Amino acid sequence: MQRKISFKQAAVCIIGFIITAGILLFGIKEDIVGLEAALFAGTGILLIASREPSWLIYLQIIYCSFNKLIISQFGAPDMINYATDILMIFSFFFAIKQLYERREKTYILIPMIIAAAFFLLGTVSAMLHQVPVLLTLWSYRNLLRFFLFFFSCVVLLNSKDAKNMLKIFTFMFWLNFIVVSVQFWIQDYKQDNLGGIFGTDMGCNGHLNTFLCIYLAYVCVQYMARRMSFVYFLIVSGASLYIAALSELKFLFIEYVFILFMSILISRFSFRVVLMVIGAGIGLFIGLQLFNTYFPGWEFTVEQIMDYAGTGGYSTETDLNRITALQTVSQYFLRGTQNLLFGMGLGSCETSSYFQSTFFLQYGERLHYNYLLHAFTLLETGWIGLILFLGFFVSVGTLAWKYSKAVPSDRKTLCLTAMIMAAVCLTQCFYNNALRVENSGYLAFFVLAIPFICRKEEGRETCWIRKKS
Repeated sequence: MQRKISFKQAAVCIIGFIITAGILLFGIKEDIVGLEAALFAGTGILLIASREPSWLIYLQIIYCSFNKLIISQFGAPDMINYATDILMIFSFFFAIKQLYERREKTYILIPMIIAAAFFLLGTVSAMLHQVPVLLTLWSYRNLLRFFLFFFSCVVLLNSKDAKNMLKIFTFMFWLNFIVVSVQFWIQDYKQDNLGGIFGTDMGCNGHLNTFLCIYLAYVCVQYMARRMSFVYFLIVSGASLYIAALSELKFLFIEYVFILFMSILISRFSFRVVLMVIGAGIGLFIGLQLFNTYFPGWEFTVEQIMDYAGTGGYSTETDLNRITALQTVSQYFLRGTQNLLFGMGLGSCETSSYFQSTFFLQYGERLHYNYLLHAFTLLETGWIGLILFLGFFVSVGTLAWKYSKAVPSDRKTLCLTAMIMAAVCLTQCFYNNALRVENSGYLAFFVLAIPFICRKEEGRETCWIRKKS
């Protein structure tokens, strides 16, 4: 019997080798061997990950952090961006399977109801406005994928996975520090083209901004919980502001102060708070000096910030700007009560490399509304849709605060990190479109899932103790 099985295994291996060799030879002939190698590698990784579905989440996060660098610095085709969709679909499939088998409580009912209401409203509005199905499906791809990934993270991961991923973020942070320095000082990349591990394509510093906020929130909360030293907090703050100065991330200086304020607000007053404020003041002073050295003229006064956000456009004079975008969209494009409340439907303003909506062809290049998530969302789903979309982050932040009181101290810091990040996500909705892009969106939604991962695990342990007693 054993010989028969071994013979079958050998036969399968030989046939597989012949087929693989034949395909590779075809690839050499047609000059697509690189694509074939990527497909083989991807298939192998997915087969391995299928044995432990949580690895798909790890792979998604790591891949989203480096694929833009592979494209912009090493010449890989843009098509590799769509590997994130494949990973998302696989992880969602395994999450559904695991949830069905274990019937485990996930504690995500409220945020998922809000998300479902958002997509239901957008879909009904799209049907009423007769938006082409292809455009609506593409809108699902651009938005729904993050909520499905959020769900997958909650189901497939545990608190140990969350801690491991934040350790990986630590490695990525310092690697990013080195890559940014090389890109700026040696390769001469600047401003919107300076993204570190997130590449050098236009707008890559938006993904970088989200990543820096995640790590800063984590470090600040860990420091306030006495799990990190003041020296490490100071070094990370300095490195983050150094990166922000080189990549002209003006908003990160504001986000840094906001994250510090939130960290202090949710912590007990102690001498560490005093040290944090002093260290942050020193870091901000040095960072701003460096910023003004390469981008002179900025003083970060309230008047200058408001002028920057509310005067002119996002990148050109005709663009929408961050402060008045909602007013402009409501006044000129959402005419009538129905449109004002429910928008023009998901997909009605979409654009891609392959197709564009009629609205984008008419206004996209002039307004660049797709650069601002709140404007884009208002156009497609109206004020009710925008409130629901923002309400998702509010619900996550509120529940993160609630769950932080019901879990052990090591998990509490994870919940509080996610709470701060939920607040940061709210601000980023009005700053750029980072939460619509895979390289920053998946990272942010992973962090937002952490409180529910911790609460799920706490519930599991409580049930086990009850059964044991």
